[in-house]
Amino acid sequence: MGLFLLLGAAAFLLQGPSGGSSSHTLYYFRTYISEAIAGLPRYVEVGYLDGQPIERYDNVVGKMRALVPWMNQSVGLVEKYWDIQSTLANLNDEGFGHFLVVLERYYSSSGDGSSGKGTCFATEYQCKDGGCVLWGYICDWSHDCKDGSDESPSLCNVKGFHTLQCIDGCELSDDGTENIYHREAYDGKETDEWEGVWDTYRHRKVFWGRTCIGWLRRHLESQKATPPPAPEPPKVLVIEKSVNSTLETLVCKVDGFFPKDIRAVWLKDGEMVEDELHHVNVVPNADGTYQAKIEIQVDPREAEHYECHVDHAALREPLHIVSRWSGPVWPIVGSVVGAIALGLLVVAGLVFYINKPSVVPSEQPANQMSSE
Repeated sequence: MGLFLLLGAAAFLLQGPSGGSSSHTLYYFRTYISEAIAGLPRYVEVGYLDGQPIERYDNVVGKMRALVPWMNQSVGLVEKYWDIQSTLANLNDEGFGHFLVVLERYYSSSGDGSSGKGTCFATEYQCKDGGCVLWGYICDWSHDCKDGSDESPSLCNVKGFHTLQCIDGCELSDDGTENIYHREAYDGKETDEWEGVWDTYRHRKVFWGRTCIGWLRRHLESQKATPPPAPEPPKVLVIEKSVNSTLETLVCKVDGFFPKDIRAVWLKDGEMVEDELHHVNVVPNADGTYQAKIEIQVDPREAEHYECHVDHAALREPLHIVSRWSGPVWPIVGSVVGAIALGLLVVAGLVFYINKPSVVPSEQPANQMSSE
């Protein structure tokens, strides 16, 4: 059940920001899970510049660290940057834990936020004695209800597996347009009616309006000053998964290549299969390379007629892969998972450059730079 919700939560990010060819983006993805899963940290946040992971924190390591070498140069203007970021990420971890309890209790109540007595507003929790306190004040280690019911163990212990996610960031277009961006989701479903609960993030939205663009400009300068990685040819694996007796899914996983541009198509008996659903989604790895996948559903009796055709600048000639690996499709994200946070990166931003949502114009352009 936990893994199902974890992957379901990824859908929230599948509709994430999409920096176009004429813009640059800086985004931070944060994910908290209510129950421990073997091999996964409870809390992760990853920073991305134009879709490339640049820094990362998780509660197991307990420190924010660089994922690209030029980051240390870029943040050198701020003394003890990594210590500051680690402290803030630790506070985010604690805050997310609290907010997750609040939202879980809210959604497990009568559905409108009340405790059933109907005398409090939807944004308030009704104490056992009939009093009302804001939902954001429950389970914060401070008795706000006169009878202390807002801190009772029965209220504050989260039941079951849940996820809480947040995306903050900014976008800078070539024409100078600046935008800031904020989204949050509970169990993979976006929520925007909880301003009263997310008091901590009100200042974060203001922060991004003031400083995010400044950091974005700085990171772009540092990135340009660093030589790009040498061309790397892709590694290709074809995976087959049976759907039923009349249908089989073939997945072509292409990994570890640089530069980003790549062509991958399915061939049947040497002829390209025309299907608009076979769009290649390219996503970054933590080491500066990229990965992609395409899949197709076929009749199992005809599966041997299909091959994956891959062409890339680092290849002397295109690859035609027909060999099969039979098993679950989870290895598709294996390389990124190992580099970033096992399966949690799926939730923390594995595939987010697909559909571009609306963004909020920045109220205050900023050249100021400070730590998050």
